[in-house]
Amino acid sequence: MPHTQLDYDKPVEMFSVAPVDPGEVEKFSRANPDIQMSLNPDDELWGVPIAKNAAERDRILKYFGHVDLGKPK
Repeated sequence: MPHTQLDYDKPVEMFSVAPVDPGEVEKFSRANPDIQMSLNPDDELWGVPIAKNAAERDRILKYFGHVDLGKPK
């Protein structure tokens, strides 16, 4: 995938929205196969969605019912 200006320099680990239930982790992963997330329960990043750009971040937040109050509608 080519780098764009919207790509983050360092991917953002979104711990605050990470599901803790194994079923929810699987459900999110199936619904968002292109968003990086460890499915290994022994991994410290298990279930943590990782956003590589602003569009992925917005999709992750929307999936979990969050809105970015700092963005214009």
